[in-house]
Amino acid sequence: MPPAKPPLVAEALKSEGLATATAAKTGAQTKVIAALAVALMIAAFGGYLYVSSQREQEHAAVLARQEAEGQARRDAEAKAAQAAEQARLAEERARDAEERAKSAQQGKGQEEAARLAPEAEQKQVEEQRHQLASKSPAPASTLDTSSAESLIRQMLSAAERKNDSELTALLGRITALPKPVRGSRKTARALNADGLAQLRDGAANQAIGTLRQAVEADPGDVEIVDNLSYASIKAGDYKSARAAGFAALTIAPSRSSAWANLGIALAETEGENQAVAAFANAYRFTGDAPKSIAYLESLSQNDSSLKVRAAAKRALSIVAPNPPA
Repeated sequence: MPPAKPPLVAEALKSEGLATATAAKTGAQTKVIAALAVALMIAAFGGYLYVSSQREQEHAAVLARQEAEGQARRDAEAKAAQAAEQARLAEERARDAEERAKSAQQGKGQEEAARLAPEAEQKQVEEQRHQLASKSPAPASTLDTSSAESLIRQMLSAAERKNDSELTALLGRITALPKPVRGSRKTARALNADGLAQLRDGAANQAIGTLRQAVEADPGDVEIVDNLSYASIKAGDYKSARAAGFAALTIAPSRSSAWANLGIALAETEGENQAVAAFANAYRFTGDAPKSIAYLESLSQNDSSLKVRAAAKRALSIVAPNPPA
């Protein structure tokens, strides 16, 4: 049995034990508190992370929703624009179809008018030809204009004297004279074609009647009047040929073929000098000198009339005094 400790020592030991126990208890409490603090900190950090994650998720959701809404809006706008473009194209196609329909209708109308026009024109020409044929043929003298004929004869005189300045002045005076009132060109040209066909067939007298109707239909057509002069020459009616020649030159005083026809008619009705002057003017106003020379050469060698051959030969000696060998 151990010896008994003194009271003070025992008390001291007791106090030390209590202190130790207290210290141990305090240490344990501190550890618990520290552990709790750590746990609280971990919990707080975890809560922070959770809250941050939630916020990020919410923000991401907002962004996704906004992107989806923007995409939906863009898709809707694109569809609306596409629909508008399709509507515009459909409207354009409708307008084009309408224009084509109008054009087709107009084309049909124009085709119909074009188809009917020749018939209407032909009918009008036939009516006018019938009216002209029912009239008595106009005598050749009605084609003569005394004042113009006087000036044309002065041109013949000037040609004999080789007075170019006088010829030019007279040409201007005749050109300034009033011309016949124009008539129906279509009717006149149709009759002219008939007259020339008759002339080719050797029916000169018949051609004269047809060409006179043509002149009556359009007195201002110098080609038809000139053709009448030529047909009269072929028929041997030189007086009518002379009158028609003067009439043609009244309309166109520089028409070479009219001067040539007048030369033949004058050779048969008035004499060689007048004919030579007319042939000289035919050469003067020609646009094709070699052709005019060849024509005069043909007349001087081949015409059935001695008077015409002589006048043409003299005219050649004037206009081409040195013909090529």
